[in-house]
Amino acid sequence: MSYAEVTSHQSMVYDARRNAAYVRALEQLVTPDTVVLDIGAGLGVLGLFAARLGAKHVYLVEPEPVIEVARQAARDSGLDNVTCLRARVEEVQEDIQADVLISVFTGNLLFGEDLLPSLFYARDRFLKPGGTLLPDTARILVRPASAPAVYQDKVETWARYGDFCADNQLPAIDYSAARPYAANTLLYDVGGDKQPVTPLAPAAELMVLDLARADRAGGKASVSVQAGQSGTQHGWQGWFAMRLLDEWYDTSRAAGPTHWSEVFLPLAEPLSLQQGDTIDFTLSRPEYGEWSWITSHQGSSQRQSSFLSLPLKPADLMKRAEAYQPRLGEKGRAVAWALQHMDGSRSSAELAQAITRQYPGAFATEREALQFMRALAQQFG
Repeated sequence: MSYAEVTSHQSMVYDARRNAAYVRALEQLVTPDTVVLDIGAGLGVLGLFAARLGAKHVYLVEPEPVIEVARQAARDSGLDNVTCLRARVEEVQEDIQADVLISVFTGNLLFGEDLLPSLFYARDRFLKPGGTLLPDTARILVRPASAPAVYQDKVETWARYGDFCADNQLPAIDYSAARPYAANTLLYDVGGDKQPVTPLAPAAELMVLDLARADRAGGKASVSVQAGQSGTQHGWQGWFAMRLLDEWYDTSRAAGPTHWSEVFLPLAEPLSLQQGDTIDFTLSRPEYGEWSWITSHQGSSQRQSSFLSLPLKPADLMKRAEAYQPRLGEKGRAVAWALQHMDGSRSSAELAQAITRQYPGAFATEREALQFMRALAQQFG
């Protein structure tokens, strides 16, 4: 999903349950003296609510061009106490002293999208001593679940492609090599009437993150749960809850509709559980890293990772290592050349012509080079 598109923000602007929870908190915080900073504001709905509630001033910070919609919405709503800044929060130069810092930088399962480091930066730079974060605490919850239809549709189907070929009178192909990659892929927005996900144990708190004090957006934690009923476990349901003042907002499907999605972490092989069985679960996700999860039951363990969802060659793996010593290839040299020559003296079309001559192996056509230059100009110009 691209946050540059206005329509990608619709689910958030129209998330009635989430927005109402933020408004309840803002109603307790906002006074005529309150300065509010809304980072990753998108269309600015939460900050605009704060402005409507009578805040002294509201700053909306958003790097994508959708901030222009927020700017117009503020004007159309008669809100003259709003400043819109198109920038990443790390690029903001204004001397903002915020009483309240609003964010929705909690991705699915909390750490998704790696937005929390920007929240920590904004907190340390712009929030007044004694100011309030919304939210200020988050926790991850998990539970073992049975989901035969989901597992069949997303994982097991790859081992049964031959049946698909036979049913549709197609030449037989064996795609079972794809199954291990599917089994290491986090699944979003699953469940519902057609593919029900049945909990096999109550939700267990796996991890708590104090957003007011944390300096790393990652973690590792373990939990042991007892099966509340017998059944086949196909994976783990995971979601997060966040605290808005004294209210906990839960993003699970059971709590009500929201734009956030539960995450389903499949098992490599389903487990047959009996009521009372103990299942141990460990989840790890370093900052800007991959998800890893371990499931242990009756002396056996399954170790999985989103890293294994990609069919990477050894050369690709080497490039991901911290100790790897990178060297520019021809495309990299083309990027360096282009950035060096973006000095305002030539058009993107002229630079595209020049870079095609300079690095003929980097671009198949001059049109491709022009598109490349347009992208560089938009990002760095």
